Amino acid sequence: MNILVLTKLKLHLIKGVKVSDLKEYMENDYFFSGFADGFRKSGNEVFIIPDESFFFNYKFGLKHRILYRYFRGIINRLNMGKLDNFLFSKKIAKYINKNKIDFIFTELNDFIIPDVIKKYADRKVLISEWFGVFPEMVDKKRLNILSQYDFVWTPGDINEEFRKNNISTKNIYVINSAYNEKFLYNAPNEKFIHDVVFIGGIKKGHSERIEILENIAQNFDNFAFYGYGEEHIPDNYKLKKHFKGWASNKEAKYIYSNAKIAVNLLLDNYERVKSGVNARTFEIPACRGALQIAQHNKNIFDFFEEDKEIVIFKTIEELIGKIKYYLDNDNKRVEIVKKAYEKNLNNTYFHRARNIIKSISNKNYEK
Repeated sequence: MNILVLTKLKLHLIKGVKVSDLKEYMENDYFFSGFADGFRKSGNEVFIIPDESFFFNYKFGLKHRILYRYFRGIINRLNMGKLDNFLFSKKIAKYINKNKIDFIFTELNDFIIPDVIKKYADRKVLISEWFGVFPEMVDKKRLNILSQYDFVWTPGDINEEFRKNNISTKNIYVINSAYNEKFLYNAPNEKFIHDVVFIGGIKKGHSERIEILENIAQNFDNFAFYGYGEEHIPDNYKLKKHFKGWASNKEAKYIYSNAKIAVNLLLDNYERVKSGVNARTFEIPACRGALQIAQHNKNIFDFFEEDKEIVIFKTIEELIGKIKYYLDNDNKRVEIVKKAYEKNLNNTYFHRARNIIKSISNKNYEK
């Protein structure tokens, strides 16, 4: 099968990094590189297009990030967005014809129109999208074209949330999050040695995080918070001193590899997800360094056994107590890390890519 991966320019992933070509960009995007490698490993030929606009190519975006965002904004303000999407989709159809593409994989985006691609492609092509957020976090433009996709992949069962928005779930499939086996491995680095770490954000949808992280900061001097949202931390909070700035995907592997404990916090109202967990749940044990202490969610137990492969907390007091306990009991901490790593071996993007190929094959067979 010939698979086309349409990437997105996640420019925040490469803060402070000079990236000039597709290869360098993919090395910083664990999601797309993980799936691309997974599709190849499953025996398919993979093509990659990093562009997301007819008028501006990705190289311009990488070299002139601010100007790229500015000009894209002008296009939208001039109501040229639909024209850009239409012309870009026709360009993709032409690419499909030339390279005999059978299947398209992309993440939640607003730069293609599946029906336009199918109209101008001279061969049958299945088009899919990864939808990794709640529907209310997405603009109507994207929701309105979900029905045009042959497959919508989700990292967890949020079908009820789609139904609340009057969106059909007949083309929605739960695949689960994963980790990139090519990049996430144990990587010793003295620069990132911490007792406790958290990688993530503080913004709308993370209402409990500041208080949880502030309590950790007050109790553990060697605590590091990497991510974004520092501006939301009150000036008198000790947490501000523990904020280390943005962490790239490459840095994340060093952080998780060298810390003793990594805290995994969830979005607000995560109980709405009927199955599935966030990618961090798999990334932490893949690094074979930090013990994962995760915020309670019943879905975690579909993947890991409590107190044997993962540690769970429900209250801040419980979290602080468990951090202290496992910092004082290295042998028990290391044993859980070892078992979690072994249990986690089948949660790679290769395994998710293989399941995607299986879903496609089953649907074609049914037809």
